[in-house]
Amino acid sequence: MNNLIALLTVGSAIVLLLVSFVANRRLHREMARHRQNAKMLNRYKQIVSASRDHMSLLDTSYTYLAVNDAYLADYNKKHEEIVSHTVAEVMGAEVFENLIKERLDQALAGRAVSYEAWFDIGILGRRYKEARYYPYYDESGAIAGVVVNARDITERKLAEDELHAALARAMAEKTKTEAIIAAIGDGLTIQDTEFKVLYQNQVLKDMIGDQTGAYCYRAYENNEAMCTDCPMARTFEDGMVQRAERGVSREGGMRYYEITTSPLRDAAGAIIAGIELVRDITVQKKLEGNLIRAKEEWEETFDIINDAITIHDMEFNIIRANRAAESLLGASMHEVLSRKCFSSYHGATCAPAGCPSCQTLQSGVPTITTIFEPHLNKHLEIKALPRFDEEGRIIGLVHIVRDQTSRIQAEEEQEKLRSQFLQAQRMESIGRLAGGVAHDFNNVLSVILGYSELLLDEAAEHGRFKEDLRTIIEAGQRAAALTRQLLAFSRKQVLEMRVVNLNDLVSNMTKMVGRMIGEDVELVLQIDNRLENVLADPGQLEQVLMNLAVNARDAMPDGGRFTIKTSEYVTENGVDADGQNITPGSYSLLTVSDTGCGMSPETRERIFEPFFTTKGIGKGTGLGLATVYGIIKQHGGQIQVSSEEGRGTAFKIYLPISENVEEVEPALQIDNKPLGSETLLLVEDDDFVRGLVARTLSPLGYQLLEAANADEALAISAAHGGRIHLLLSDMVMPGLNGQQLAEKILQTRPEIKIIFMSGYTDDAISHYGVLAPGTVLIQKPLDSRLLARKIRTVLDEPCARSVNNKTTNGDL
Repeated sequence: MNNLIALLTVGSAIVLLLVSFVANRRLHREMARHRQNAKMLNRYKQIVSASRDHMSLLDTSYTYLAVNDAYLADYNKKHEEIVSHTVAEVMGAEVFENLIKERLDQALAGRAVSYEAWFDIGILGRRYKEARYYPYYDESGAIAGVVVNARDITERKLAEDELHAALARAMAEKTKTEAIIAAIGDGLTIQDTEFKVLYQNQVLKDMIGDQTGAYCYRAYENNEAMCTDCPMARTFEDGMVQRAERGVSREGGMRYYEITTSPLRDAAGAIIAGIELVRDITVQKKLEGNLIRAKEEWEETFDIINDAITIHDMEFNIIRANRAAESLLGASMHEVLSRKCFSSYHGATCAPAGCPSCQTLQSGVPTITTIFEPHLNKHLEIKALPRFDEEGRIIGLVHIVRDQTSRIQAEEEQEKLRSQFLQAQRMESIGRLAGGVAHDFNNVLSVILGYSELLLDEAAEHGRFKEDLRTIIEAGQRAAALTRQLLAFSRKQVLEMRVVNLNDLVSNMTKMVGRMIGEDVELVLQIDNRLENVLADPGQLEQVLMNLAVNARDAMPDGGRFTIKTSEYVTENGVDADGQNITPGSYSLLTVSDTGCGMSPETRERIFEPFFTTKGIGKGTGLGLATVYGIIKQHGGQIQVSSEEGRGTAFKIYLPISENVEEVEPALQIDNKPLGSETLLLVEDDDFVRGLVARTLSPLGYQLLEAANADEALAISAAHGGRIHLLLSDMVMPGLNGQQLAEKILQTRPEIKIIFMSGYTDDAISHYGVLAPGTVLIQKPLDSRLLARKIRTVLDEPCARSVNNKTTNGDL
């Protein structure tokens, strides 16, 4: 027991010793730990005290338990002004409620909280803080409060804000640049100095596909080497902006691109890359091609227009002209473009009065005028059309000139032809009237002269009224001469045509003409010895020359010069020396001129009208030039007159040259009335004339059968059983004319001989007054001796003749 007690005692002692040892060991360890903690706490205090962050310790009631020195310094407060005070008291209730409290509550709930905010920090003012809240625990593990660490990051915040602003600006600039590039609509690449594509915009990708990373010469034309005359290569070489155009074969045809390159440099100015703008100009090139073709077509059209077109500036300088302007102005294009318009068109040193260009430049409206320009000797139609710029200001004009010379000359020629035609119609009408008057008057004169001659024969036997009858006969012959002039004008007289040389005719009449014009007038002859013959009635041509001489004498009362000229004239284009129309061929030209008073245009238009005269009463009949006109026209010729007041007058007579024409036998001389016993059929519609002829022929021994018209004559011929030796018929009668009557009678009496009587002829027995071969005609007024002789001659003619291809007998 004791052992047990002893053992227990020892055991207890050992236990106590062990407990004591363990307790000491534990105490030593705890003391060591406390020393370590104190050391660490001291180190923490030093760290907290040295930190520039605001550090504080709060309990669960938001009360400050501790703050570091930086906190006190920045808030400019003492320790006791913060410790034991709540956050709301130190920071302000509004800041606490709106910014801090919620986050402290999160920390007190066991969460670490971090946020950034602006705070008003004592003497520092408004600062940007990064605040961190951490919960801390007591020995039991319960949350005892919050550790607060607030770091001032104002400078970083400002730097970040500036960075964000810079980034925003950069993004805005980037957006703007991209928008500009997109708005340009051109392709864009950035290439390095090895021509590798670093960047493409979408436009270029749409053009040629995404070629980023490829060499540009492969991207565009799939070449293995740099393109010839590459603009980017030139830019890399000289650092300048370069341009070029490229035609590239693409699917769908050729595409054309305009390429512009420019350098990209680093800060030192060295070229590190190049920017290339690519514009698809295919449509533009096509338009340019169309414009070029249109321009060429316009220029071709401009040059083939017949009107002379020039383009002028405001100073009248010609800045453009077509080929027609060259031709009209008779100058080269260089000469035309080196002159002002008034110099080229008018040969003037300034714009003339009424200049259409001046009017257009002043008014701004088109001007049209027609002028005769002596400088060019042309009739011109001028149009001046204004030219305007984009703002509507006049900058010049288009000058269009049409040469109207041919048209106006044609109109003048047409007017001249119309006047000639009207004149010819008027003369023809007057001629018909004159011929009709002469025909009827010849019937009256035939009766007067015939019966006067009969009475004169009786008066010769009885010696009574002889002188009175001669006076009557003389007056009748003068009246007959007047009717012959009317017939000459109307071309109804009969011409005795033969070969005539005008030189001989003029030479033979020299003395007569000289006496006619008087000593005060010089007679000048200009004879062309090579002159060819004409077929004419010499007596009628002598009448022409005498009438013109009388007319010239009256125009030169104080003397002057009278010229007769002969020459040849040949025309192939149907125009005479004065520009008048004439049948093409060869002519003998007789020119008769004087240096007299001349004529006005009004007088010149009427000089060939019968009974028109400018002479005083009793000094002329007005038939002289009318007779000349009729004779020349009846010869198939043409007469022209040129005259000016105070400068004399010239008549030009064109007579067709005759070749191989037989001469007509001269007329027989008239002597006493021969007698006869044959049977004659007398046909005359005028009772007085028929009675005169019967009274004339009956005493000569002829047997007369009388008829007033063709029907009566045919009836008498049919009823008469004996021979009718001769038909003596008026030519113009009601019903059948003389020729038609003769043709019918010849059918039953082929042996009958025929003589016609007429106050004038027509185409029934003549051609323009020239008797047809085999035709025998007695002209009224009848001469009894000529009538008797003609009848006797025809009756005695043994050979048969033809009347216009019909058989008849006799010829004079």
